[in-house]
Amino acid sequence: MQLTFKDSTISFDRIVAYGCSLTAGMELADHKIINMPNIDDYKKSLGVKKWLELLHSKMPLKEVLKLENNLAWPKYVADHFGVDYMNRAVYGSNTDSNIWFIERDLTSGFLTSNDLILVGITEPTRYFWLDDNGTPMHGCMGGSDERWPSKEFHREFINSTSTPHLMHRWLTDIKYLDMLSVKLNGRILQQFCYDTYDLDLYSIIDKNFSFSKIVDWNNENHVHGFMHPRVEYQKIFASKVIKQLTQYNK
Repeated sequence: MQLTFKDSTISFDRIVAYGCSLTAGMELADHKIINMPNIDDYKKSLGVKKWLELLHSKMPLKEVLKLENNLAWPKYVADHFGVDYMNRAVYGSNTDSNIWFIERDLTSGFLTSNDLILVGITEPTRYFWLDDNGTPMHGCMGGSDERWPSKEFHREFINSTSTPHLMHRWLTDIKYLDMLSVKLNGRILQQFCYDTYDLDLYSIIDKNFSFSKIVDWNNENHVHGFMHPRVEYQKIFASKVIKQLTQYNK
């Protein structure tokens, strides 16, 4: 497959996606795994941690991810172009971890010159680190208190951590991937998933679009119990990405 995007011509036979849970397709397959009426209400009553424990007791995480990935926006983009597809998105990840995973996959040879790399840009208030064993870890300043040692610790962390620092790091990460894309002949393309920002960078597919442009995050008909877009909005998101990617090929 050959695609002309802006001033680059990209040849590819596979799409590889990176990003957070919105790109991984979290919650899209829950109802397929556990057949239960009002499943979103039940999930919210349990909380994220207990729900995921229950879900993964019914089906291994690897199988859950396979179902979710096949319902997420990058899969529909790959189907449109008729190419193979791999989703490397990770729940809770941020721009730092996108870089870490992409560079790891480039170094290992998993990513090749025949891959088109799509990156879903998450929101800025997340952070990434490697634990003592070198395992990637992710955190979010917002979200549920249950992911933190205590509610008090969570509040103190938010109050004492510099949000401008996180925003600067977020912007730096996006710019880094933009420069890496240029080095790789334009093969890394990024798309906002939450809010939009006026960034005129080569690798941004559409700076004026994100899920927030089509999803009402407070409407249960738009999102599942833990605020992830339903499949119809994944499809709309994919169609917008496809439109932007093909506008230069007319």
